Amino acid sequence: MTRDRSKSIVKRIASDVPSYNDDKLNLGETSGNQSSAEVIKADKPKRYRSKSFSLDKANRDIVEDDFHLFPFSKREHEYLWSKYINTYNYNSILNPDEIMKVNNISNDFILNFQSNCQLNIENINDLMDETETILKSLNLLALQYDKVSSETSEFADQSTKLLNTQLKYERASEEISESLEIFESLERITKALTSPGNNLIKRKSFQDILNKLDKSIEFIDKHPQFKDIELYKVRFRQCMTRSLTLIRNYLINELKTLHDGIYSKLNRSNSEEAARNVTIDILLYNEFNNYITENEGQFYNFPNLVNEITKRIEYHDEYKGLLHDVLQQYFKTRSKLLEKSIWDHINTSAKNSTKDLVQFSQDNISFFKKIIDREFLTFTKYFHNSESLSMPSFMNSELYNWFMDIIDPLYDTLRNRIIRETNITTLCQLTTLLQKYYEFEDDESVAVLQENQINYGSLFETILQDVQSRLIFRIQIYIDEKLIKYKPKPEDLKIGNRKRSSTINNESVVEENPLDIDYNENLFKDLYLPLGKALTILSNIYELINSVVFDDLAHYIVHSCIYILKNGAYKISLTHLGKLDSKLYYLKNLIILQNQLNNFDIQYVRTETTLDFTSGINEIFQTFRNGEFIYNYNQNGGFIELVKKSAPKVINNMIDAKYEIELELNNAVHEFITECANIISEPILSKTSKEEPLQKSLSFRDNLMTDLPKFHKEVKFFINEVNIIKYLIDNLCNLVITTYENFYHLLEEEVQHNEKLKHYMQEIMEVDTLIGFITDIVSGLYESDEISPPRIEFNEDILNDTEMNVSE
Repeated sequence: MTRDRSKSIVKRIASDVPSYNDDKLNLGETSGNQSSAEVIKADKPKRYRSKSFSLDKANRDIVEDDFHLFPFSKREHEYLWSKYINTYNYNSILNPDEIMKVNNISNDFILNFQSNCQLNIENINDLMDETETILKSLNLLALQYDKVSSETSEFADQSTKLLNTQLKYERASEEISESLEIFESLERITKALTSPGNNLIKRKSFQDILNKLDKSIEFIDKHPQFKDIELYKVRFRQCMTRSLTLIRNYLINELKTLHDGIYSKLNRSNSEEAARNVTIDILLYNEFNNYITENEGQFYNFPNLVNEITKRIEYHDEYKGLLHDVLQQYFKTRSKLLEKSIWDHINTSAKNSTKDLVQFSQDNISFFKKIIDREFLTFTKYFHNSESLSMPSFMNSELYNWFMDIIDPLYDTLRNRIIRETNITTLCQLTTLLQKYYEFEDDESVAVLQENQINYGSLFETILQDVQSRLIFRIQIYIDEKLIKYKPKPEDLKIGNRKRSSTINNESVVEENPLDIDYNENLFKDLYLPLGKALTILSNIYELINSVVFDDLAHYIVHSCIYILKNGAYKISLTHLGKLDSKLYYLKNLIILQNQLNNFDIQYVRTETTLDFTSGINEIFQTFRNGEFIYNYNQNGGFIELVKKSAPKVINNMIDAKYEIELELNNAVHEFITECANIISEPILSKTSKEEPLQKSLSFRDNLMTDLPKFHKEVKFFINEVNIIKYLIDNLCNLVITTYENFYHLLEEEVQHNEKLKHYMQEIMEVDTLIGFITDIVSGLYESDEISPPRIEFNEDILNDTEMNVSE
């Protein structure tokens, strides 16, 4: 057994391990009095693995069961102790080699480490003591700091209250001083404003007076609770009115001075006629511009003083009268200076009567437009020298009224020419010229100068209204006196897009058509002449007049066109073309009239008011016939009721052009189709159709083969639209089939009474066979249309020349 080493920690650790002996477990040192030599040494059993007992198979079986009841059996006892010992992470029994290695380890390193740790522990304890002392001092200082802070905060609060009170009293003192200064300045301002003369305007103190008055009035408005504030308010307002009145008087005197200086210079320059226009131009505008330039930068400059009045009008409308006086004086001054120049131009243009209305109007409008442009620039320099701000509305209105006065001679001059103008083309051109300046709107409003630009349309609106009124009047006269009363000629029938030569021969003189005297335009030369003229008028005035007026006029023109076609074109065509071609010619013109009418956005319906004198009289006659006169005389007042019934009645007729032309077009189509169907069905419609049914049916079939292609060709000759051609031919075929079907049913009824007809019925074509027969004919006609060669136009002039030669 090895020798024990004194003070060996390793030896102590190696020895102080639990050991098992005689059913008692030694867990190492359990008491400080027990020495390392008294450790119980267990007999050396047979060597097993560390942390284990010698367990036989029975003991291993117990391991599987962790639950045991006391008292324990031997195997359970060994198992429990073995399980407990295995909880340690080192061997319970060391072999001698390991014990020798442990004993050979030097204790100096471990003892040195232990000594160092002991020193560190002592130093750390000293540091902890010092730290605790410091913390105690800091806690004491924090308590003292909190006490000082609380005392300082109370002092600061008291100081702040005192400072706030001081500031409050200082502000109150300043406000009182300012208030007193406002009221004390009233006497000085009143005394300064009552001094005679206008020299005060040019002093610097006048600007200060205006500023003080503004501040004083604003202060009084904000403090209505002051004693006698209303009295002071009236006095300050009187001072302000006096100040602005001085500005108004000064501006008016300046304008008068300018006028007198320029007028005297103009009188001196009258002797030199050559340079007169240049002199007038320089004096009228340069003198006014030089006045603004000379005083530029000064407070008493004209636009600055005007602005002093203008900016106070926003809150006090009574100052508008002062500015109105200045404006009127300015307008009066400028009007006097411009008057001679304007009337010289008017008199000169009036003498030159060779110009037409359009050129005459354009020259005069250009002259006045130039004047208005220059006057507007001059006006803005005097009254509104600011491009960023818009001109006040009341100033716009004043300026607009003055512009109207300036161009009043233009109104009178042009009106005299307009009311004498009879040419519709000239009136249309003049309306177009005026519409460049004015957009005609349904919602008319007062003219204003928007964005500092001149609205010339408002200035020329009166002229435009005169021209439009004259244009509408001349159109109505032209339609009533020329178109409706026009006597048609054979050469007016332009058929199939053929055009008549303008001259018959080189020697003949072309006579002017009466319809070209007041209106020589015609955009539809292939139509009947009055109809082409009417449609041309509608096309030209479509955007020249108000939409409501145009719709009303369009209804009237369309109604007149239908009357013209019925009583003019149809009658002359019936004489020269025949019944069927005249219907086609009438239908062609109606179709073109409807197509052109659809191009116009007509929304309003024309109302025509008339007096009916016949309805009351007819009612009276009917009363006499029925024998009710005596009863009505006794019961309802007799002759008084009779007089009431005989009074004329007001009748309002609604005329819709689109509906009217559609109705007329349907009637024309119906008449044409009925006429063609009667021609084709003439054999089966005759009275002898029942006596000779077979012969009549054969004649009917021959008519179908000959007349249907002929009608198709004639329709194509007048109408170029494929859809309309198919519509007419298809409806014609349907009417023919219906007519034949009635004829065939009539024969079937006669067969029952006439045995002779039974033999003919087998040879007469049935209705279904007729439908197929007509379908084949029509299909062939439509196919020929698709591959037809170019149509050869007939020159109508040859016919006209032939007629003239025969007549000669």
